[in-house]
Amino acid sequence: MTSTLPEAATPATGARTSKRTDMLESRPVNLDGFVEEWPEKGLVAMESDFDPSPSVRVENGVIVEMDGRERAAFDFMDTFIADHAIDVEVAERATAIPSTDIARMLVDPGVTRAELLDITRGLTPAKLLDVVKLLNVVEIMMSMQKMRARRSPANQAHSTSARDNPIQVAADAAEAALRGFAEMETTLGVLRYAPLVAIGLQVGAQSGRGGVITQCALEEATELDLGMRGITGYAETISVYGTESVFVDGDDTPWSKSFLASAYASRGIKMRFTSGTGSEVQMGNAEGSSMLFLGSNLDVEDYDDWNTIQRDLQIDGGLRHVREPEILAVREKAARAMQAVFAELDLPRITDEEIEAATYANSSADYPLREVLEDLKGAQSVMDRGITGLDLVRILERTGFHDVAENLLQVLRQRVSGDLLQTSAILDENFVPQAAINDANDYAGPGTGYRLTGERWNALKKLRHVTSAENPEEEVS
Repeated sequence: MTSTLPEAATPATGARTSKRTDMLESRPVNLDGFVEEWPEKGLVAMESDFDPSPSVRVENGVIVEMDGRERAAFDFMDTFIADHAIDVEVAERATAIPSTDIARMLVDPGVTRAELLDITRGLTPAKLLDVVKLLNVVEIMMSMQKMRARRSPANQAHSTSARDNPIQVAADAAEAALRGFAEMETTLGVLRYAPLVAIGLQVGAQSGRGGVITQCALEEATELDLGMRGITGYAETISVYGTESVFVDGDDTPWSKSFLASAYASRGIKMRFTSGTGSEVQMGNAEGSSMLFLGSNLDVEDYDDWNTIQRDLQIDGGLRHVREPEILAVREKAARAMQAVFAELDLPRITDEEIEAATYANSSADYPLREVLEDLKGAQSVMDRGITGLDLVRILERTGFHDVAENLLQVLRQRVSGDLLQTSAILDENFVPQAAINDANDYAGPGTGYRLTGERWNALKKLRHVTSAENPEEEVS
């Protein structure tokens, strides 16, 4: 007969948790940070007791009261909105419509997009909020199905590097273009790297698929300069703010942003405003109003998940599965094109080791370190010498990258036509602009609008691992 003595008790260092709790704690969602609401400071996403109530009064063609504030008390944002953003002719009529009625019109296929636009042009900020807060996420999706301007869906990617490595950005952009992204953006940790990283994004994107348009999110003087030179193809992340005090802190006004938009448009550069809203809270000037910011939570690690969702739900999310040999080929091609461009511009050398890394890498950690100081000197020389997108075209053509050069030249030609200035404009693989003017959304309920069918639907059925229906030992992806 044997017996087992009890083990000595482990000194208590905290409450014991279950293995399931330990598993849940390790999930990515719990590695994020969540903060309780603080409405008084504007740290509230959906609704706040401090949000104004909708109202408007028009006298002699001028808005003299809006959302509970008389014109004499308007700040410059109120003034700009009242004078330039609201259709005075319909403002009182539109605001008088119950918010529930407008919300129901949004989800009613029998009410056309044009009818709703006639109403929404007259709505004040508080009235817009009063309508939207009535919608749940499914109803918002139903509304977007009808209200989006362009019929055909597309997607945008960020191609960034933790080390601002232009070779990494180029290789990732090439892969992203091949997978189907129509637009690409990059952001930087070090502003002075911008010329090299913007070149990497542009060259990489055109190596993957012609017609992808690119932008580099920076402080706006540099972003404008790169756009004017044709090193970028459009502009975004043009910061707009929700309160006057934050605008002032940023040395800006709504009028200066309008002037900037005109500057871009004068050179055929597509531009759109995006507001991160959280800036008001972070800068301590939210004025108690609620905010809503919908970020992206998808990364390259989610490519296969995204493609599977497209297939399982028969929805077009803008991407497709691509075979490994094709991916490796365009990544190497983009890196070699960058090697040629850097050599021709007498920029710091890109080694064959870096090309090998770019072809097979996953993250910034997989690349050899570059001489940052030399790169920054090279980046400054790009600006000092007035290098343009056309210079890149000439170099790519001269060094044997004819197709990449032709792709970039076609994108630059769109600057001359001005077609990218149309609402929601993108370029398809044949460099034909697709926008609200020639690809207008015609959704009017089930069976109408864009439908995933035919060749595109067959392409989205292909995933990384698909088993043959006739031979379960065979993959057909």
